[in-house]
Amino acid sequence: MAVPFSLTLNDGNKMPSIGINTWNLDIEDLDFVIKEALFVGFRHIDTSVFNLNEKLLGKVLKNLIAEEKIKRTDLFITTKLPPTANKPELVETALLQSLNNLQLEYVDLYLIQLPVALVYDESFEVIKRQKNGLVCFENTDHVLVWQKMEDLVIRGLAKSIGLANFNMKQITNIICNSNIPPAVLQIEYHIYLQQPELVQFCQTHRITITSFASLGTHDMMSSNYFLTKHTHTPSLLEVAEVRDIARKYKKTETQVLIRWILAKNCSALLRMSNSRRMHEIMGIYDFILGEEDVQILDALDRNMRCVNFGFLSGIESHPQYPF
Repeated sequence: MAVPFSLTLNDGNKMPSIGINTWNLDIEDLDFVIKEALFVGFRHIDTSVFNLNEKLLGKVLKNLIAEEKIKRTDLFITTKLPPTANKPELVETALLQSLNNLQLEYVDLYLIQLPVALVYDESFEVIKRQKNGLVCFENTDHVLVWQKMEDLVIRGLAKSIGLANFNMKQITNIICNSNIPPAVLQIEYHIYLQQPELVQFCQTHRITITSFASLGTHDMMSSNYFLTKHTHTPSLLEVAEVRDIARKYKKTETQVLIRWILAKNCSALLRMSNSRRMHEIMGIYDFILGEEDVQILDALDRNMRCVNFGFLSGIESHPQYPF
């Protein structure tokens, strides 16, 4: 089965199967990466308030659209409701601010970034902490927040809506109390963290999985902000079985790992910093992993998480912490 360039979401909208993760890109890198990625053929760009580059991305996109280098309708832009706005009364304000930053009239996908709420900050970017360094958390009502997310779709401010980093119980609560079900769940997903029960649950409910940290720690380079104690784990690119399969198909280890994700009918986000890497990723569209090789990679699951948002000190003790 060939790799699809896009996946059809449960609301009928189409999302590219591969996207660019803009985390930790400054203005010089961001300008080059976006222009080069669009030239190579990528159309899905993922950002968030916490990436601290929404405004920079907005300037790049505005210039490209004004210069007719790309049409807005050809882009798929994802951003997220930050934990600092994870309250029903803040949902609209947060998206309007993101749209202003991005200089767009709508986003293609808006996600609730975390099930946990942080104490509100006017900029939505500042994380308030106690004197002991622990983050100031709040509880939130996921159903009420989701109802406001649905309003964004009705008003045309977001084409699709979804979740990120929610667990199965939390997703079920939203599904049972929604008019518009989540279209996407964005989670850490790779051969060492396969979460088969969660993936099967989402596929049963026609919720498309999008992976971040798609290559494990290798895909989070220079992003120690998020990494867990498992950062000593060898790169997934160095796993013997992955290398063997890459040699078999005359492909790179990265291409094999991403092709495995797409073989599961999931989409993937990657950090891309140079043209060579972008062309490498595009190379996943011209080969197919055999069932035996997929099973070999399936057997590598270690339930090992690379990202746990540990920079939010004390989050593990919060009752709405998803992991």
